[in-house]
Amino acid sequence: GRVMYQGAVEDVPDYFQARGHPLPPKYNPADWIMNVAQSVPMDELNQLGFFPEDERDLPDPGTEIFVDGKNESGHANGDELAEIDTRGASMLTQLNLLYTRELRNIRRDKGAIGARFGLAIVMSTLIGIIFFEVGDTDSADSQNLQSHLGALVMIMVSSMMGTAQPALLAFPEERPVFLREYSTNHYSVLSYFLSRLSVEASITALQ
Repeated sequence: GRVMYQGAVEDVPDYFQARGHPLPPKYNPADWIMNVAQSVPMDELNQLGFFPEDERDLPDPGTEIFVDGKNESGHANGDELAEIDTRGASMLTQLNLLYTRELRNIRRDKGAIGARFGLAIVMSTLIGIIFFEVGDTDSADSQNLQSHLGALVMIMVSSMMGTAQPALLAFPEERPVFLREYSTNHYSVLSYFLSRLSVEASITALQ
């Protein structure tokens, strides 16, 4: 095999952008590297500069000396690698990583969070102005009763749409990411659902 990329994760977008294969928005860098490696012909990858010359001074194959299962560089031999635990991550680990990602996304997308809270404040203020002091009127009057009912309906609709709409828009946007990561056994559906539900519930409670 040949090394197609070696470096930090944050350098992947610039590296692939410079070689004509920019990383799509919200795409896992590792998945994009695999996609480019599998879909682009080898000759084209060579021309684009994906395979720089290896200038390291490496020993000839089969001449390395292993001590306690490791060579001079500290790399394990095949027998050592065969003992690596390949079991999937526990649900607690999955939840921890998913919560970390959700909180990181909230910090990155401050504009969307601000717009969400701003819209809730504006709509609540507008409804309060329209139905100001409606609750102090006598419900025995049919017109007052209709005003009471209208105020309750508007408050319920505003609460429902203000909290549900962002979540409904977020799921289709994250669907490709979820399908890729779920298909590679990164996490279970339950872990993803619990993390999304609890984070959305927390934001809704703050609204």
